[in-house]
Amino acid sequence: MAGFRVGVDIGGTFTDTVMIRDGEITRVKVPSTPPAFHKGLLNGLDRLEQPLSEMNLLAHGTTVGTNAIVARHGARTGLVTTKGFRDVLVLRRGDRADQFNLWWQPQAGLVPRPSRFEVDERVDYAGDVVKPLDEQDVRRVAAEIREQGLEAVAVTLINSFVNPDHEQRIKAILSEELPGVYLSISSEILPEILEYERTATTTVNAYIGPVMDRYVAALEHELRDKGYGGDVVISTSAGGVATPDIVRQVPARTVESGPAAGVMAAAQICKLAGIDHVVTFDMGGTSLDVGLIHDGEVLRTNQYMVEWGTPVRFPCVDVKSIGAGGGSIAWIDKGGSLRVGPHSAGASPGPACYGQGGTDATVTDAELVLGRLEASAFLGGEMTVDPALAEGAVRKDIGEHFGWDAVEAASGIVRIAVNNMTESLRLATVDRGYDPREFSLFALGGAGPLFAAEVAKEANVPQVVVPRHPGLTSALGLLMVDIRHDVSKSLMRTESQLDLAQLNAEYGALERKAADTLAGEGVAPGDMLIERTADVRYYGQADSINIPVPSGELDAETLRTVIASFHARHGQEYGYTMPADAAEPEIATLRVSGIGKADTFKLSPSERTGSLEDARAGTRSIYFDGAFHDTPIYDRDRLAPGVTFDGPAIVEQLDSTIVVLPGMAARVDDYENVLIAIDPEAAS
Repeated sequence: MAGFRVGVDIGGTFTDTVMIRDGEITRVKVPSTPPAFHKGLLNGLDRLEQPLSEMNLLAHGTTVGTNAIVARHGARTGLVTTKGFRDVLVLRRGDRADQFNLWWQPQAGLVPRPSRFEVDERVDYAGDVVKPLDEQDVRRVAAEIREQGLEAVAVTLINSFVNPDHEQRIKAILSEELPGVYLSISSEILPEILEYERTATTTVNAYIGPVMDRYVAALEHELRDKGYGGDVVISTSAGGVATPDIVRQVPARTVESGPAAGVMAAAQICKLAGIDHVVTFDMGGTSLDVGLIHDGEVLRTNQYMVEWGTPVRFPCVDVKSIGAGGGSIAWIDKGGSLRVGPHSAGASPGPACYGQGGTDATVTDAELVLGRLEASAFLGGEMTVDPALAEGAVRKDIGEHFGWDAVEAASGIVRIAVNNMTESLRLATVDRGYDPREFSLFALGGAGPLFAAEVAKEANVPQVVVPRHPGLTSALGLLMVDIRHDVSKSLMRTESQLDLAQLNAEYGALERKAADTLAGEGVAPGDMLIERTADVRYYGQADSINIPVPSGELDAETLRTVIASFHARHGQEYGYTMPADAAEPEIATLRVSGIGKADTFKLSPSERTGSLEDARAGTRSIYFDGAFHDTPIYDRDRLAPGVTFDGPAIVEQLDSTIVVLPGMAARVDDYENVLIAIDPEAAS
C-alpha cells in the first residue's frame, strides 16, 4: 500500500509516534500537552515531516477519558434511576480503599446527589412489569435536568438488562425534551446483571461522552485542516481499535486503552521470538502497567477500576497499574519513612532535572544522579536535562532528612521504587496462581528497560526481553491490532437449568449484533472473526471467570468441556474447586467478540550486521551495588543480531535506556530484541 501509517500513544508525560513507511519504522517522542492532549499528537505528526495527504491510517491511543475521570474534568452529568435506588452509585460495594485508616474518606462520586433523579417504575428479576413507567415523572425529571444545565445523563433502571422497554421509553422522552444532551442508556451500554457496576459503567460513559466527543471533533477538524482525509481509529481497552463514531457512542471503552496496546504488541513480538509465557512491564513517566500472556494468549478480564469506587465493566486486557513511573515523586511520610509515588510530576512541570519549574525529587532524578541516565543522551539528545538540578532536589528532599549524600539518597529512592514494582509483578503472577520463574519480563515504556533487570532479579523472573523500540511499543502496537467490538448479555442459568436451544439462540443474536457493528465500520464478511466466551462461576459467588466457548452449534458434550475448563481455571486461580453436591457451576453472562481483520504491521527479521565493538559508544562511571563502576555504553541503533555482552552495561537509544546489571548476560536475537539472562549460570 502506498503512503504511510502512523500509531500515536498519548501518555501522561510523553506522546509517542511511530510511522511505518515501506516497511521502515520512524520514531518520534514529544512531551504530552495537557489538557489539550491532541496538540501533542499533532506535534508528533509535524516532527515526522511528511505530507499528511499521504497518510493512509492514523491509529490513536488516548488517556483523555481516564484523565477526565481522575481529575474530575468530565461533563456535568445526571443519573436517572428507579425510585428507591438513587444512592446506588455512592453506596458502591461497601468496601474501603484503606481498611485500617479511620480518617479515610471516599472521593466524591461523578454525579452529586442533587443530580441523581428517581422515576416511578419497577420491573422484576424475570423482566415482568410490576409498576408501569410514570411518563409524567420522566418529564418532571427532564425539566430539572434542563434547569441544572446538565450536559449528559445516564439512565440505569433496576432489571433493565432483562427488559429494556422502560429505559428505551425514557430515552425517547429525554431526547425529545433535552435535545443536545448526551444520553447513556444502560441496556444499550451494558445489558448485564450487577446493579452497581452497570450503574457505574453507564455513568462513566455519560461523564466522559461530551469530553471525548469534543476531543475527537477537534482532532478530526485539525487533521482535515492539515490535509488528512483518511481513516482514524482509536484504541480500546479490549486490545483492538474502533472508529470515532463508535467511540462517541461508547467512550468508556477507551479507558485504560494505552496499556492494552502495549500488551497486544508484546504478544506478537514474543510469538516471533518463541516465548510463550510473558509478564509485560510497561513503565512510563507516570505509571507502571503489568499484563500477563500465558501460552501465547493475552489474559483478559471483564472489569477494570479506573480509580477506587469507579469500575468500568467492559472486556479488557487484564492490566494491573500502580503509580510508579519516571516522574514518581520521592517523599517522607509522617512516620519518617522514605516513600516513592504514587504522585507524579507528570509532563508539566516534570522531574526537577527538566528545568521546567519542578522541584520535587523523582525517580528520573535519582537515576540521573546514579549515572544510569546520561544528560546528553536523554531522548537521543533531543531534550535537555540538568544533572545539577536532579542532584539538588534529591539531596534536599531526601538526603538531608536521613543525613545522606545525593548518591545514597538516589540509591534509596531506586530501591523503594523497585520494591513497589516487584510487588505489582507478584500481584499479576503469584496471586493468580502463576509461577514467575516460568515467565519472561517484557520491558516496554520509556522507563521499563531501565528497571526491568532489577525487578526481574527481585521477583525471580529468569529473563528480560527488551523489544527494538521499547518506549514506543504501545504506539507500534496500535498498528498491530484489529478492529474489535464486544457485546454481552446476562443469562444466569446453572448447569442443570441450561437450555441448549436458548443458549444457541442467545449466542446467535449476539453474533449478529457484533457482525452488524463490524459491517457498519466497513469490514467485509470474509474479514470478520467471531469469538465466544462465557462468564462462569459457582452458584452464589459474586465473581466470575471468563471461559472460551467453541463456535458453532453447542451440544451437551461441548457444554461439559466448557464447564471442565471453568473448574480447571478456578482451581488454578483460587487453589480449590467445588464438588458437584456443594455448588453448581452457573453461566452468568454470554459474551461475543467481533474482530475485523485489518492490514496490520508485521515485524520481519533484521538484516543488520556488525560486532559488539561497532555498537560501543564509550564508558561511564555508574553506580551499582554500593559503588561506581566503569561501565561500557552501547548504541542500540548499532547492536546487530547475534551480538552478546555481559553486565554491567548500558544500552542507549532515542526512546529508552537499558540497564544490564553486574553478573547478567545479554544477547540480541533475530528481531533485535535484547534478551537479558538474570542468572546466566542457571540459564545454561
